[in-house]
Amino acid sequence: MVGEEGETQTHRRLSEAGAGVTDSLLKWVGGLAEWIEGDTAYLSIAFTWLLNDARDRANWYKALGYKVRAGGPATFRPKGYLE
Repeated sequence: MVGEEGETQTHRRLSEAGAGVTDSLLKWVGGLAEWIEGDTAYLSIAFTWLLNDARDRANWYKALGYKVRAGGPATFRPKGYLE
């Protein structure tokens, strides 16, 4: 799990990179990060055991009309699993 210090450092890196991510958009929950930029929701999945949760979140964002992009170490998976 990423603690507050890790979250702060992540925000700083994203801000410095010009990603335009604000505190209200980036949320880490036990290895799953998610944020929205424009009409796209982004998911970053750290652990393979979170793939089912990530797929559910992706489907939820799609139902709300967002495009969804997923990445992170856990996404080295069989093609089509999160689609």
